[in-house]
Formats: sequence, structure tokens, C-alpha cells
Amino acid sequence: MPWDGEHDSARFGWAIACSDQAESLQAEVGELRKWVEQTWAAYFPATLGYEVDAVEADDLGIHLYASRGDFRARVAVEGEATSPPCVRVFGGARSRSIWVAEREAAELVKRSRALGATFGLLVFLSVCFLVVGKREPFFPLSGMLMVLTLLFSLVTGGGVGTWCGERVAERRCRRARDEAESDEGLQSDLKRFKALARLFVQQRDVIASRRRRQPFRHEA
Repeated sequence: MPWDGEHDSARFGWAIACSDQAESLQAEVGELRKWVEQTWAAYFPATLGYEVDAVEADDLGIHLYASRGDFRARVAVEGEATSPPCVRVFGGARSRSIWVAEREAAELVKRSRALGATFGLLVFLSVCFLVVGKREPFFPLSGMLMVLTLLFSLVTGGGVGTWCGERVAERRCRRARDEAESDEGLQSDLKRFKALARLFVQQRDVIASRRRRQPFRHEA
């Protein structure tokens, strides 16, 4: 399933800078990746029915996925060779049914707009045929009037099609959200992910505090 993060109901993300050394970036990413993998496996074990997948990323990074029923979740650890280099951790969770409903709703609105514009064009061509082609009046429509009529037909038809499509799409999305809210298993999985996300955010504070810690010096 494609993942852009746009439809996530729960997401987080943070980044922290490393020292200006490639070895430091690799060490930071490697250490953090190992901890994230262990924590992810502990929160989403196969014994509870979770399916976990891993995709390698650049710079020793990794993307981890977890799914069970309607629940989908992802976390990523990446290193960026910027100046200074930094480590990024981000992720999110979603309901697959809501994601599918929203994608289908967007496509439905596009098709409805196209159908409305097509209908408007057919109406315009019918009017032209009846007024100009069939009756052959002594004073035919001028070119400018025909252009304006065409634009009006396309815009009006597209607007009506969009409005109808949005009404149908809204009902579908609302139905999917209501079903997701009543799914106790999904809500439990989302709560589990939110707890894990808080743990990942706390890890950033742990790393930052470890870097700020200065060695003890005894004054002679």
C-alpha cells in the first residue's frame, strides 16, 4: 500500500543533528536503528497477529511496517548527510479502510467533474445544432457568444458534477470513519501506536540530554 503520510490519523517526527563526521552519522543511525527495531518488535509481536515488514533505506536507515486487520503503521529511521548531518525518526498509523475510502472519494470527485463537463459540452453542442444547424436562422450566433456559451456550459457542468461527486464521496468517507471508530481492535492498535510514538519522542530527549552532559571536572 503506498504511504505518503497524508491520511495518517496518528503521526510524529523529529530530527537531531550529529557531528560533522560521516562516521558519527553512521554510528548514530546504526545505534538508533537497532533500538527502534527492538522496540517495534516488542510492541507489535507476531504472537499477537501482527505482520511486520522491513525495507532498507539509504545511509543504514530502515522503514518498518506493521499491520493487523484494518490497522497499518510505519516508522522510519534515516540519516541525512546535510551540514551538519542529522538523524530523522518519523512515522504514522492509519486505518486502511479510511485510506481506501478517501482515495476512492478523490477519484470519484475527479470523474464526476469530468462527466459534468462532458454533459455541459453535449448540451452546448445540442443547442448549437438546434439553433444554428437545424433552424438556420437569419441571425446566427456570433463567434464570441458561442465561446461564452461553451465556457458557461463547461464550467456549470463541471461544477454540478463536482458538487454531486463530493456529496457521494462525503457519505462514503463518513461511513468508513464510523466503522473505524466502532472497530475496537483498530482503536486498540492506534492507542498502542500512540504510546510507542511517545516513547520514540522521549528517545530524542534522551539523546539530546546525553549530548549536553559534560564530563565531571575536579578543580585542583
